[in-house]
This record gives sequence, structure tokens and C-alpha cells, in this order.
Amino acid sequence: MLQFTSISALRYWIGANVLSGVAFILFNSRSEIVINDFAFLVPNVLILISAGLKVLALCPGSDRPRYLALMAGWVGLFVVFYKVVDDAGLVAVRLATSMIGLAVLTAMIASAVRRNPRWRGLWGRNLLVIAVWIGTMTLLFNAGLALIGRADFAYFSQGAPQSANVGHTLIQLIIVHVAFISMVLGRQYRVASRAENRRATLIRRRQEAEALAHERQSLLKILMHEVRQPLNNALASLQEITRRIEPQQYADSGLAEPLEHLNETIDDVVLALSNAILGASLIERRAEQKLVSVDLPAIANLALGDCPARDQQRVQLTGGDRPLFIHGDPVLLRLAFRNLLDNAIKFSPPDTQIGAALRIDENRLAIVFEVRNLTSTLLNPNASLFRRGARGRTRIEGSGLGLFIVRRVAEIHGGTAEASLAEDGHVCFGLTIPG
Repeated sequence: MLQFTSISALRYWIGANVLSGVAFILFNSRSEIVINDFAFLVPNVLILISAGLKVLALCPGSDRPRYLALMAGWVGLFVVFYKVVDDAGLVAVRLATSMIGLAVLTAMIASAVRRNPRWRGLWGRNLLVIAVWIGTMTLLFNAGLALIGRADFAYFSQGAPQSANVGHTLIQLIIVHVAFISMVLGRQYRVASRAENRRATLIRRRQEAEALAHERQSLLKILMHEVRQPLNNALASLQEITRRIEPQQYADSGLAEPLEHLNETIDDVVLALSNAILGASLIERRAEQKLVSVDLPAIANLALGDCPARDQQRVQLTGGDRPLFIHGDPVLLRLAFRNLLDNAIKFSPPDTQIGAALRIDENRLAIVFEVRNLTSTLLNPNASLFRRGARGRTRIEGSGLGLFIVRRVAEIHGGTAEASLAEDGHVCFGLTIPG
């Protein structure tokens, strides 16, 4: 499909050819027009306007107003001078004036082509410039012959010189038209080639980005395994030690509280690493998740079991005793539920109860995991808290990734993450997933 600029050039060019055709028809009817009649001026003006339209077809779009003003001024000057010499009966000067007027405009054609960067590098450009300059020189040469008083010279008279002039003009017009058509086609080929190159470049960059993202995903999986696994092993070993030693021995040795704190510290480190690694993974991830059938109550109970032992007693989980299956990613859902619980544990006053509910939302045909708690500080729960790095007004340490991961997990499953303030003063954070 031709570009708008090429269509504009073609319109000017076709208009120029139409005017040229009308002008030559008028010239060919010269036998019915008295040679010194002012009506003979009309085809001359049409020829000049035709040349001017070719200038507009070939010049840069930004230069058209300037060229248009120049051509209008030149045609007006030509008409005035032509009328003066015609009234004076100076036939040779009148003929020379017509040729010089046209020569100036053909020179403008060459200038317009050279100034337009669209045509650079196209072979037809040089051919057109050469043909136009030859035509300009020929017109000036014939104007000189008329001025020096060659009595046998008349452009449209019968005879060998006149036939040669007509033949030369026809050959020149053919060359100019061939050059112009080749320029337009060459321009379109160049535009299409550049578009294809840009498309190929975009495809190549997309493939490189996908390969890089895949490589990062692989590194993140390795990092998740290599870093989390030793910590999980340490936590499992610690739990095994505490299981084998009698509680009274802890109490007698004073190790109960330090071991519990160590257990919680390792658990917090595992959660922080999981959030950081999975957060980076979710940010980089481009491909669709492979979703499987998941029992949400089982996931909720696992997420609760991931919480520190002393905080599990604060959480009252409802709706976790009946199966609710969806298609989802169990690892992502478990971490999202854990983050909602951990968020409530961190930001609620110690020893207050935390409500966690898994319920069916009949209105939205979805399953909701909602956590409700009181807060130690004033909080205005809103969607901005789910942005990456959002922290709210708190001095509690954190990365701001927990709720961001909840939102991304919701998006991956076609759901939403929501925050609201209940009438009883509890804040509610929920993850809604279509059932």
C-alpha cells in the first residue's frame, strides 16, 4: 500500500500531465489561432502550471508553501511580460519568454528532487535530474535561437528542426516519467524493506528477551532451591531436636525460648527469601502458568502451618474443613495465603485474634480467602498497598513484596486482591479467585 506522501506526489504528477495534455491540444489547434493573439498565452500558462505541479510532486512537503509562492510569482511575472511583448508585436521575444519561463520551472524540478531526502539513493533520481537539466538547457538554447533572429525557427512550424525538437521533447518526457515511476516504486520498496527489517529486529529482540527471561527463570529456580533448601533442612533438624527433647529439659536448661526464637527466625528468613525470589520470578515471568486442580482448604491449612507455632494459635481458620477445588498453581497460592496471614500477624496487636476465612462468593462465582485483623496503627486499606514496595505508615521492617505477590498471584489466576475496612474496625485483605 502506497504511503500518503507517495499518493500526494502521484496526485500532483497526474494533475501536471492532465494540464500538459490540455496545453498540447491547444497548441495543436494553432492553425485556428492568430499567432499574435493573446489567446495563445493560455497553453503557455498551462505548461508552466504543469511544470509547477511536478515541482510540488517532487519537493519535500515542508518546502511546498515556499515553492508554491515562487511559482505563483514567476507565472504572474511571465503573464505580465508576455502581454507586454505580445502587444509590442515582438514575436521572437514572446517565444523566447515562453521557453525561458518553462526552463526556470524545469530547473526548479531538478532542485526539488535534489532537496527531497525521500528520493536519495534511488537510481531514478539521478536519471530524472539529468533529463530535466538537459531539457532546461535545450529550452534555453532554443530561446537563444529565437532571440538571435533565426527566421526559420518556430517551435511548432513544419520542418526538420521543429520535428527534431518535438521528438527530443517526447523522448525527454518519456525518460522523466520512467524515472519518476521508478522513484516512487523504489521509495515504496525501501519503506517496505525498512518495515520488514524493523519487524525482524523486533522479533529478534523479543526472542532474545524471552531467552533472557527463560535464563533468569532457570537461575531463580536454582537460587530458590539452593538457598531455601539448606534453610528448610535446618528448620526440619531444629524441629526434630525439639521433638526428641522433653519439654521439661528445655525449661530446666533455659533453652525453650532461644530455640523457639531461632525457629521463628529461620522461618522468617525462609519466607523473606521465598518472597524475594518468587517476587523476582513473577516480575520476570511472561509465559502462562501451568495450572492444576488444587484443593484450596488444603492449601490454606498448609499456609497456616508455615506460620510460627506461637502465632498459629491466634489464627481462627474457617471454611478449611470442606473441599473446594480450582485450577491453580499450588506453590503460588500457598505463598500468597501465607503472605496474607503473615501480614495480619505482623501488623496486629500481640495476643489479638486473627480471622481467616475461605468462602464461596455466590455473586461473583468465586472463592475468597480473606484475613481480618485489628491493627496497631491507623491504616487506610486500599489498592495502593498491593503495589511493589508499598509499605504504608509503619516502622515494622519488610520489603513491601508480600502484598505485591498476593496481587500478582491473583492476576495469574484471573482474580483480584482487595483491601477494605470493616465496620467493627478490622482491616480485611482478601484474595478472590474465579471458581
